[in-house]
Amino acid sequence: MVWMIEVKTAIAREHEFDVLFVDSEFGQLPFKGQHIQEWARTAQVLSYAVVPMSEDAAPFYAVRGLSKASQKGYSEFVVKEVLPHIEAADVTCRFSTGRQFRRAWDAYLAKRREATGLPPLIVADWIGDAILVELFLPDDADVLVLDEVPAVHRTFETFFTGKLRRHNAVHDAMALRQGYINHKAELAKQEGA
Repeated sequence: MVWMIEVKTAIAREHEFDVLFVDSEFGQLPFKGQHIQEWARTAQVLSYAVVPMSEDAAPFYAVRGLSKASQKGYSEFVVKEVLPHIEAADVTCRFSTGRQFRRAWDAYLAKRREATGLPPLIVADWIGDAILVELFLPDDADVLVLDEVPAVHRTFETFFTGKLRRHNAVHDAMALRQGYINHKAELAKQEGA
């Protein structure tokens, strides 16, 4: 697996991959000074979404079964901004354990591989979203993190209208896909100038 493939390399090799945009929501962000991989091992994932490059392909949206008791350790931001929108997209899998999530994740990736014949390129806008599934990726997967790409940030500022809700993992992954497309267009325009 190649971590942090460069954007221009990913775009040039896009035809070699099943490009999948990911986003997650979780109970707490890493605390100051906490290593991201340490956080990922203990993070309470609330939802995880995968949106393929093709808008015709079905997304994957896994949501943890939530109870009032399980919400005690969540940040105030999660309670106010994430939980109200967690059901704003169609859920394809509900899970209460990591094992249940893993089975659903593996089944989705297997269906994608069968449909495309290609290894996944996981595209995230934050390294944490990629690290959460690092152990579940096939050896031939690559990862692209678009955390400092202006076109992605601009897209996130304008994407969420109507029924599209910020901090719903599916909708955030859709915004990331659009940001990637916008970034590709900007690069093509720069190269043509």
